[in-house]
Amino acid sequence: MRRYTPLLAGLLGFLVLQPIVVSVSAANIPLNILIYLLLATAIYAVGPRKSLVAITTALAVSIVLTRLLYSISSNTRLLILSHALSFALMVVVTVTIVLQVFRAREITPDIIVGAVCVYLVIGAAWSFFYFFLQAVAPGSMMAMPVTTRGSLAPAPLEQYRFWEMVYFSMGALSTMGFLSSEPLTPMARQLAVVEAIMGQLYIAVLVARIVALSTARAMRTSSSNES
Repeated sequence: MRRYTPLLAGLLGFLVLQPIVVSVSAANIPLNILIYLLLATAIYAVGPRKSLVAITTALAVSIVLTRLLYSISSNTRLLILSHALSFALMVVVTVTIVLQVFRAREITPDIIVGAVCVYLVIGAAWSFFYFFLQAVAPGSMMAMPVTTRGSLAPAPLEQYRFWEMVYFSMGALSTMGFLSSEPLTPMARQLAVVEAIMGQLYIAVLVARIVALSTARAMRTSSSNES
């Protein structure tokens, strides 16, 4: 069963689709739609264990409700709660898939897709966390303050600012660097370093695991042929 393929498609849509749509047309995909699609694929990816599906579903429903309430009331606390819950859900998905990937006894196409998903989910998780950090401590990530007319981030501003966080997160994770934005506080800088180290360690451990499994499989095949 290709359990991770929908999640990979959702992540690519979440991280790549919006900039492409904006660049080729005047259209704009609302952030909520992309987040809701990502939530649905994340729930499917953590299955079939009912407990994990229940946890991710509860978090996803809470995220949807808080975002809908925020769109009605523009209550800053709802926006902060939404991004905190989104970060928590991404952490659950990351841990679940990492355990499944590293417990696998052989390398299959779905396991490879799952490994790629983990890397992208880490980037998405940090994006939500950076927005949360900017929300509770304005000025942590960007020089421009987010507070506008008593609301933390009206919908268009929230969407624009969130994609800045996505760009920042993927830049830190891949160690590409920050071309137009950078952390402004010591805590934010240290968190960016932690994310960069996490990304590199994950790739190193993943490659080592793939090599070990491939070597073990080759040895088993060789022994079978000799016998």
